[in-house]
Amino acid sequence: MVRAAPALFDALRSVDRVLDVGRRADIDRLPFADASFDVVVCRQRLQLLPDRTRALGEVRRVLVRGGRVALTVGGPIERSPAFVALADALERHAGAHAAATVRRLFSLPNLEDLEASLASVDFADIRVAAVQATASLPSTAQMLRFVPRSGASHTEPTRSRVIAELERELAPWTGPEGLQVSVEVHTAVGRR
Repeated sequence: MVRAAPALFDALRSVDRVLDVGRRADIDRLPFADASFDVVVCRQRLQLLPDRTRALGEVRRVLVRGGRVALTVGGPIERSPAFVALADALERHAGAHAAATVRRLFSLPNLEDLEASLASVDFADIRVAAVQATASLPSTAQMLRFVPRSGASHTEPTRSRVIAELERELAPWTGPEGLQVSVEVHTAVGRR
């Protein structure tokens, strides 16, 4: 998987009450009391939410005074060539909607917008950074895990065509260890 910005989270490891929102669907209405956590971690999720301001407001609400938020989002898709190849292959073989599901992973590409999102709900001491990281996958076919499992992109003929195209396109990054691709990840921390 992605090995990005370990220093971002190093300072947070000694904290007792940490909420990792992971793939929670309820980030905009977290089922926790006010001031329940010292740290909230949100990895590769914020850019997918329809109401980022509301979700960040909920994150702030469940943090103690002085608590920290730490998050990551995808940078510009153009700086993540394997995902450009995936989106392009999907567009050719499964249509624009399938390609949009991948491009959405990179829908918060500007550091300034990320910082403004945190500032809009009164986080302080905000630090943002762009980090070039490496994504490791056992095979090129594993790129399809970033595509929702519904629709034309997951019929067997379409999958086969997309995988074949990706194998050709991503051959320079494929070796005995699998697929090793560069991705740009944006990180942010802020204090309540």
